Amino acid sequence: MFELHPGEDLHDGSTFERFLAAVDNHPRANILFDPSHFVLQQLDYLAFIDLYHDRIRAFHVKDAEFRPNGRSGPYGGYLDWLERPGRFVRSVYGQ
Repeated sequence: MFELHPGEDLHDGSTFERFLAAVDNHPRANILFDPSHFVLQQLDYLAFIDLYHDRIRAFHVKDAEFRPNGRSGPYGGYLDWLERPGRFVRSVYGQ
């Protein structure tokens, strides 16, 4: 399973297509879809589903929020979770 974390570690649709090419489009090369990362990177997750629906085999659910500012990017570098513009809410609040 190929888990997609766009932007954070460059696992997006383009990277997945490179991976598919490297494994000769093997039918077991599929996607674990995690939309929270799409929210943080401001990517169109619905368009992604339209493009890769035939390869999505699992779904990882967690809350995320993106609060842009002029100081740091979505993942906030070395900031604590509470100070990052993009964060996983459940991880922050321990819910």
